[in-house]
Amino acid sequence: MGISEHSALIVIDLQEGIVDKVPAEVATSVISNSLALCGAFERARLPVFVVNVAGRAKGLTEVQQRASKRAQASSATVWGPLIESFSNNPNFKYLTKYSWGAFTNTGLHDQLKAQGITDVYLTGVATSVGVESTARQAFELDYNVVIVEDAIADMDLICHQHSCERVFPKMSVLMSSEQIIKG
Repeated sequence: MGISEHSALIVIDLQEGIVDKVPAEVATSVISNSLALCGAFERARLPVFVVNVAGRAKGLTEVQQRASKRAQASSATVWGPLIESFSNNPNFKYLTKYSWGAFTNTGLHDQLKAQGITDVYLTGVATSVGVESTARQAFELDYNVVIVEDAIADMDLICHQHSCERVFPKMSVLMSSEQIIKG
């Protein structure tokens, strides 16, 4: 499954405060492979959506409420800005989410449908949170989902492996960035 005219790339939560929690060599690979894919999608004149997270969803658990209060007391932004390579590109479409998945209250589904997109390619951090939640939502909305396995990472290797080995095969295709770019 290569890039078709009905494809879009969704880059999830490549923000300084999130990527910094992943081992440096893994983060470098995720960023590099995501950028290579962005370039391939741009050359094909296909949409690239860069999604960041800001704030937290309503209905917080007690643990999340405590973390949110600590974050509010801190003068620093919880997750930080997008990695510089992904910010301010006039060809990218930027979305901010307030929950784990990129489809909830962002208008992403409407934008994809308006452009005739049927295939979504996902990259980003964290595999078991933002990437998996977005993949589940895309699958439930009848998109063909491709997870770019060398362009995702998690703070927890066991969670990453679980998503890749147990969850993603049930709803998506796993491919490398090289397979996708070479078509």
